[in-house]
Amino acid sequence: MIMGEIVFENRVAEEKRGSSFPQDGISTREERKRLAPFSGILIVICFVILLSCCEEEETGYGIEPPTGSRHDCDYPAWSPKDDYIAYSYLLFNPEVPEDTVGLYLFDLSDSTYAKILGDNPLYVPLNPDFSPDGKWLVFRKNSIEQIWKSTIMGDSLQQLTFGGKNFSPDWSPDGEKIIYFHYVIKSPEDSSGIYIMNKEGTNKEWFVYGRSPVWIDNDNFVYSRSMINEDMAIYRYDLKSRQREKIIDYEEDWGGAESLALSRTASRLVFVVNDNDDALGHLWTVNLDGTDLTEITPEGGADSPAWSPDGSTILYVSMNDGQIYLMDPDGSNRRPLINSEESGYESGRNIMGVGLRERPCTYQ
Repeated sequence: MIMGEIVFENRVAEEKRGSSFPQDGISTREERKRLAPFSGILIVICFVILLSCCEEEETGYGIEPPTGSRHDCDYPAWSPKDDYIAYSYLLFNPEVPEDTVGLYLFDLSDSTYAKILGDNPLYVPLNPDFSPDGKWLVFRKNSIEQIWKSTIMGDSLQQLTFGGKNFSPDWSPDGEKIIYFHYVIKSPEDSSGIYIMNKEGTNKEWFVYGRSPVWIDNDNFVYSRSMINEDMAIYRYDLKSRQREKIIDYEEDWGGAESLALSRTASRLVFVVNDNDDALGHLWTVNLDGTDLTEITPEGGADSPAWSPDGSTILYVSMNDGQIYLMDPDGSNRRPLINSEESGYESGRNIMGVGLRERPCTYQ
C-alpha cells in the first residue's frame, strides 16, 4: 500500500457514545464527512511532525489504515434498472487532486466508470438516490448540506432546499416526492425532523421527528429516532393516518441506528449501528414486522449499505480500505465490487468522456 493512502481520521481515542446524535443534533458520522475535505491539510502537518519526531523503524504505523476510519468511496446507490451504481469519492488522500472528488457512476454492463458531478472538495455530492425510472439522481452537497437533483449525466442541476441542514434524500416509488431529514438549531420558524417535498422542491411539509427516512410505498416510510433522552427505536409511519408504529427498540449497547436501506422485494431493512463498545459500523437486518433481527457484520467496519434491485445483494463501504464491497443478505460471500488487481481497466476508457481514474476509489 502506498504512503499516499494514509488514513486521515483516527477514531482510536473517540469517546464511547450513548447516541449517534451528540447534543447539537448532528451525528458524529455526518460531521466527520462534512469536514473530510479539510483533513488533507491536517494530515500533511501531522505527517511532517511524525517524521521529525520519530526514529526510523518499520512499525507499519500510518501504512495500514486503522479499522473504522476510512471512507475513500462512500454512499453507494444501485439503480432500479440494474445498470449503474452511483457513489461519492471523498478527499482522504493528500496525493489526490482536488478535482478528482465528486459523484461517480459505475456502469454494470461493461465495468466502466466516470465522474458526473463535483469540482470543489468543499461541496462533494453525497447520499445519491436514483429516481424510480433511473434517469435522475437526488443528493446532498457536503458542507452546505442542501439537497439537489440532476440527471444521471450530471446536467439539469437544480437546488431543492435552501435552509438548515438536510440529509438522506430518498425518492418515492412513484417518483413524485422526495423525503429527507432536515435539521435546524433553535429556529422559531422551522422544526427539525422528517420532511417530504415534491420532486421540484415545492410544498415542503414536516411529518415527524426522526432521521434516515426511507420509503416503503407511496403512503408509508420507515425512520430512526436517535435523539438523546428520546424513545430510541426504528419506526414505520403512515402518511394517511399520521400515526407511527414501532418496528424495533434499540438494543442496549446500540449507540444509534442510521443509514437505513430497504429491500423492495424482501421488505427487509439493513442499517448501520454504532455500538457503544467500539463506535464502529455494524450492519444489521430486520423484517418490517420487527422479526428476524440479525447482525451480519459482527466484526464492524462497514457503512453506507444499499440493496440491489432484486434484493439478492447488499452493497456496503469498508471502513478499513474505503472500497465498495458486495455480500449476500446474510453477510456471506463478501467480495469487492472491483478487483483492482485483476480488473484490466484500460486507461482513458469511460462511459461519458469525463473524469476517469485508473480504478474506482483508489488514486495512484
